[in-house]
Amino acid sequence: MNGVNPPSKSNYNIHSSGLSTGRVEEPLCKEGLEAYHEKLLLSAECYKSRGITCFPTQEKRPLPGFFYQELLNRNMTIEELKDLFVIHQKIITGLAILGAYVPQQEAYLNVIDIDCLPALEKIKKTGMADYLFTTKVKTFHGYHFCILTTYEVQGYKNIYFEGRKVGEYRGVGSYWIAPPSEFIMKDKEDPGKMNFYYYRFLDPIYPIIKIGEEETKWILDFFQVKGTRTRGTINRKEKESIPGISERPDSTTEKIYQVEFKRGITGNHERLFALLGYSGLCPFHEETNPSFGFYTAENGKKRAKDFHDGESYSMGELFLYYPKEPTPKGAIEEPEEREKLSKGLYTVFNKIVNCLSENIDNIEASINSEPFQKMINGKRKRNRWGYKKALLFILGLVLLRKKKSFILPIEIISKLIGVSRMQGLKFLKQLEAENFIKSRYKRVSKNSKYRVWVYKKGERLKTIL
Repeated sequence: MNGVNPPSKSNYNIHSSGLSTGRVEEPLCKEGLEAYHEKLLLSAECYKSRGITCFPTQEKRPLPGFFYQELLNRNMTIEELKDLFVIHQKIITGLAILGAYVPQQEAYLNVIDIDCLPALEKIKKTGMADYLFTTKVKTFHGYHFCILTTYEVQGYKNIYFEGRKVGEYRGVGSYWIAPPSEFIMKDKEDPGKMNFYYYRFLDPIYPIIKIGEEETKWILDFFQVKGTRTRGTINRKEKESIPGISERPDSTTEKIYQVEFKRGITGNHERLFALLGYSGLCPFHEETNPSFGFYTAENGKKRAKDFHDGESYSMGELFLYYPKEPTPKGAIEEPEEREKLSKGLYTVFNKIVNCLSENIDNIEASINSEPFQKMINGKRKRNRWGYKKALLFILGLVLLRKKKSFILPIEIISKLIGVSRMQGLKFLKQLEAENFIKSRYKRVSKNSKYRVWVYKKGERLKTIL
């Protein structure tokens, strides 16, 4: 698609050249931290007055305990901004702009973040060049090109030119550092090296270009973006409130919402997965912006979805393939392994997970109990997650069957925990040693290849349940 002439478009002036009050060449921090924060706050107020959502940051990260996703539903007041600068005055180093709806312009603010300068020179010689005559920001690695679009693009995606990654497209729900931010941060590749990051608007300050659905799709196609979640052209009134994620129209009937465990556990399934250390980011890959969420499918069942690759998981599958901790030796590592597990196993496992969620108060009490915490803290870190999963599975099995004793095939629990057979047996023996369960006898089932152990609830398990 590179080199093809883009569709027609028009420029749209969202704001005046006085957008940032900190457009200077000398480092702002030389004036002192208090003066620097005043300039950041003035710029934040300026952004806000023009409908642009922003928030203070610590280097490139949101402030501790601050959940910028909430700003998708509303913009902060001036008083809230000032309070943040007072409370976090010692750690605030800059500002970030959130890709969000701008009511005054009836469009979404996005950024094309290009870090590869040699590729940028080539891009300027293509049809994409016309889209680069917009508000531009100099960054540490390259440039931010601001665009307004009436076509919603969610999250951020890597962008490519001539088969090479050149940056990211940052849409709704993602954020980027904005002028007049500046700070010193360790180099990712060389931790012993410190880099000075600064962000400045470049003269001349062109108006932010405003485009529609056709132009947006062309840009995504130009940069070889695949799998980006998009929505149709919007039609909102200027003062209309911005709907939350779960309220926005979608092409499906699924109710999708992002999880924010650090702010507060909202549902039983979220609380269950929080026990494993989940913090709101996708558990299947490294990221800084949440791309993962739970939703209610058309059949009314809870499922989870990774919006990076579009993969959907049942609650049982998510629990089984949750890779947050280092994987014990012999564990199931490849997603293809799920195809080798029987459908009946998943059915039972989903029932167990749902049962755990219905009894989440008792489950949390068990996992956070002193004897269990003492046990797992005495084990290697790579094994702690396995012990948690083993106990959770046993708790779910007991609650599901509501019996004093239960049959537990070693091979089955090993697969569910994601470890080898010997490691699974090790976990069970340890739980038995800690008096959570007791083995009555062991035998080999006549009609099964699995080695079967029969357990009963131990004293510690009885006190919890």
